[in-house]
Amino acid sequence: MAAEQTDALGRRVSCGEHRATVRFVGGVPPTAGVWLGVEWDEPARGKHDGCHEGVRYFTCRHPTGGSFVRPSKVSFGVDFLSAVRREYASEGDAADAEISISGRTLEWARVPERSLESLPSILLQNCQVNGPGEDGQILRTTPNVRWLDLSGSLLRRWEDVAAIAGQLPRLEALQLSFNRLALPSDPEAHRRAFRNLKVLTLIGCELTWTQVGERHGAMGAGSAAATALVRFRSCAAPPCGRCWRSSRWRTTTSSGCAGAARRRADRTATPSTPGGRGRAKRMHACAFQPRGCPAGTEVSQRVQKPPGPGQPAQPRRSAEVSRRRRSSFRNFCSLRRCRRCRLEQLIMSDTGFSAVHFPDAAPGAQTSMFASLEKLNLNRNQISEWGVIDELSKLPSLRQLWCRGNPLASADRNPRTANQMLVAKLPHLLVLNGSDVTPQERRGAECDYLKMFGEEWLRAGGRSQTSREFADRHPRYRSLVDKYGAPEEGELTKRQPFALKNQLLKITFVFADDAARTPLEKKLPASMEVQKVKGLLSRLLKVPATDLKLSYTSAKVLGPEYQMDSDLKTLFFYAVEDGDTILVRRS
Repeated sequence: MAAEQTDALGRRVSCGEHRATVRFVGGVPPTAGVWLGVEWDEPARGKHDGCHEGVRYFTCRHPTGGSFVRPSKVSFGVDFLSAVRREYASEGDAADAEISISGRTLEWARVPERSLESLPSILLQNCQVNGPGEDGQILRTTPNVRWLDLSGSLLRRWEDVAAIAGQLPRLEALQLSFNRLALPSDPEAHRRAFRNLKVLTLIGCELTWTQVGERHGAMGAGSAAATALVRFRSCAAPPCGRCWRSSRWRTTTSSGCAGAARRRADRTATPSTPGGRGRAKRMHACAFQPRGCPAGTEVSQRVQKPPGPGQPAQPRRSAEVSRRRRSSFRNFCSLRRCRRCRLEQLIMSDTGFSAVHFPDAAPGAQTSMFASLEKLNLNRNQISEWGVIDELSKLPSLRQLWCRGNPLASADRNPRTANQMLVAKLPHLLVLNGSDVTPQERRGAECDYLKMFGEEWLRAGGRSQTSREFADRHPRYRSLVDKYGAPEEGELTKRQPFALKNQLLKITFVFADDAARTPLEKKLPASMEVQKVKGLLSRLLKVPATDLKLSYTSAKVLGPEYQMDSDLKTLFFYAVEDGDTILVRRS
């Protein structure tokens, strides 16, 4: 411990389940002895920012990110091979022990063990790896590793990562989530160490896209990881060496091993796979969680789980982007290699994402960026402007979109209307929020979109000379007019400011099948759905709501009777206005 104390400054340490970086080594009066001033990865674990009783000992990014601990209370970790042997070494002679039940001795089923040299994957999550150890030993001991998880380690420098990866010539997937790695000043010097890497996971590493972009070349131009830096979200872990002996997944709960990854693997494992039961179906990776700067996006590739011996890896070009802080595509799209990005799936849920702009494409045109992107998940973000959706319509291959949990609202504040607008604005969308968009639903959404903004379109000049402002805000409107024809004046939806006084409509209900019944006047909110209107009438007429059929006539346009044939649409959607008459019939 004394030797470690002399070289402790800047090193990574662990204290139980928590990790920190040593920022100070020395005395803290009036106490005696040596203290370590540490900056915790989780700021809530600390007590101050390095200033104690008016004396500044070190600095932290967070006001409660630092504290003092005794050297005896922390661990400086172990080298790579020590961790491997601890996690994957044989259990010794435990299997040779005799167990007797009712006088009968049980015999152990002999499962061939596999040496460390044959391991294709190693999981060392939270195993306190602090460096590569003796040069050349990793290559001699574990030369066939293709999948390596070093998440939550005590590595502190990118050079240490390169020293490990450089001794694993077949390495294709490397997970480094929840580490604090000092990036090298000369990334080109480590290019060869990552020559075969396809997936790199860096969630929770407090990196920005600027930092990654500057060191992009370190991965090599031909490396998939050079284009996609990724983060695990829900993933399945590969089989480990200890699992081979039992031919199934083994779950451990000790603090020093990859229990969480194996538990995830248990939940996603599939039986009856050649080479052992419970091979994980896939890995899903996505990008890192950046520091608090406004730049940042996260991407991933999905790959098949490490294949069997002699079988080549089959990468899938799918991407996931995720971050918990406010973000936009702006910095992501500024990366020069994005135009060549072949990602097919991108997940940006819970990222604070709110804006995107593809500067290479005018409204209604297609961008050259993300040309292969088919699936996009933007759930639970801060998207509130429809211009974001118009920008997404520039993605030429976008077919599936998830957009739940965003403050994106239509004028009537009805989520179903908002979904219709999403369908209408995205011409090639086939799946919205996990549900197929049928041709009938698309036609209905696009026709309704024409009605909703028809009056505004006419004011903007109509078909002959539509204003540039309207065309920018509704880039698909002209193509919809060409497809379905211009909406008739009686179909146009009149938009009003969202205020309670504007949303309460005075409606007269006329009972067409019962001329003797006195017409009924009610004030209803414009956001009320047709099914709720039928429910109100059902209680009044004592008939099932399903037996009622509604239509309405306008007080301003005499003659036409408009059918209200969708129970899930609102009065606002059907352009019902104050003073209109709803005709009630039995079906």
